[in-house]
Amino acid sequence: MVGEAGSGGSWFQRFLLPGFALKAVIIGGGYATGRELAEYFVPAGPWGGLAGMLLATLIWSVVAALTFALARQLHAYDYRSFFQQLLGPGWVLFEVERVLVDEAGTEVALSSGEYHLLHALVRHPRQVMSRDRLLDLVRGREADIFDRAIDNLVSRLRKKIEEDPAHPQIVKTVWGGGYTLACEVKRLGPAA
Repeated sequence: MVGEAGSGGSWFQRFLLPGFALKAVIIGGGYATGRELAEYFVPAGPWGGLAGMLLATLIWSVVAALTFALARQLHAYDYRSFFQQLLGPGWVLFEVERVLVDEAGTEVALSSGEYHLLHALVRHPRQVMSRDRLLDLVRGREADIFDRAIDNLVSRLRKKIEEDPAHPQIVKTVWGGGYTLACEVKRLGPAA
């Protein structure tokens, strides 16, 4: 099995490559936009920015390597069994937070960004939310006017919750305004 203890692979493949892959996913997934990269480079200059990115890559390489080592030790080679063993009985709370269940009972897993976007829209149903406002609610930071990361999140969320993502009925685009949750929201169960 790939990743089992004793399997071959160079030091680069086992320790550094996971950090590079994770950084690529984070940057490519819209979690580090041009603004964050500029904020990395401008204060420290180009060499300081590169050194900062290399340090972040090394840190994430160590985190990934430790996670992989723990997964091998627990013999947990998939997401669910890893968190079941890591968190014990509390894994269900971790899992439930970001999983939707459709009318047929099928689980629809959401990424952290998709979950926070849906949460922001549900808290403000039928209100037009600008990209800047949504980014502020989703990421907890001031949004860059040219930042289109929210569009990627909306697109991914639509693929998971809309019957026809090309013609959305739940998360609608308001041209010149942003996005709106175009449905009624009802709380089920007791208020928290």
